[in-house]
Amino acid sequence: MRSSTGYRKQEPGWLIAVEEGGRLRLSGVVKLGIGPKDRKALYEVAQLIQTHEDRKFVHLEPRIHCKVKYKLWTHAGYLREPVFQGF
Repeated sequence: MRSSTGYRKQEPGWLIAVEEGGRLRLSGVVKLGIGPKDRKALYEVAQLIQTHEDRKFVHLEPRIHCKVKYKLWTHAGYLREPVFQGF
């Protein structure tokens, strides 16, 4: 199964992934730092690159790159407290 990025359906949050060894690995959900203009920009592009959706998430082709600030990596390999910084 191919990993992809996406967003939550019910509550704000963007799925983010990092590249490791040529493959994407889910690394967390960004909830902080996302302004209304950024949210609108993502959702407009998301309509064009949506791959599928499930009960909780809409999954996208991994074409959108963003800068994220975070405290540290958890032992499970996720970002702790990621904050969106820009596209």
